[in-house]
Amino acid sequence: MKNLTPRLIFITLAVFAAAITRFLPHPPNFTAIGGMALFAGAFIPNRILSLIVPISVMVITDAIIGFHNTVWAVYLSIVLITMLGWLMQERKTTTRFIGTSTLASLLFFFITNAAMWVVGFFSSEAFYPKNFGGLVDAIAMGIPFYSYNFLISQFVYGGILFGLFYTVKVWKPALLKVKK
Repeated sequence: MKNLTPRLIFITLAVFAAAITRFLPHPPNFTAIGGMALFAGAFIPNRILSLIVPISVMVITDAIIGFHNTVWAVYLSIVLITMLGWLMQERKTTTRFIGTSTLASLLFFFITNAAMWVVGFFSSEAFYPKNFGGLVDAIAMGIPFYSYNFLISQFVYGGILFGLFYTVKVWKPALLKVKK
């Protein structure tokens, strides 16, 4: 494989290592999933591959943990967070990291809570009314579960992944050099 560079191998291994956090005891929504999606989007130059890597991680770990009826919303969130990482490909700054991480957290919150309404909308046992008010209720009911865990984990794990990349880049620049 011509494109299988040490840089891509390092990034892919970092993403898979981050996935291990799904198996460790943790508060709700406090894993490296959002951070690894943003990291993959920011550092894997091939956009299709940058989407495949985090989604593959999710499918593999969900096959072990178990799938649920709103997994599609989680995957959609991961795709969008990875795409936010694309905004950082040319210029990775602290300000962009903070902005994209905050937006990633909000996207995940709104999409996954709206998914509870969507699932009920197409079910005979709806959790919420099948109207716009029900959607608002679903999002509002998710607020206690938000508890900033995803936002904090986004900063913590995203910071670790981005920091690890730059640490290796300083210590072993040849390893992470972009091949042209």
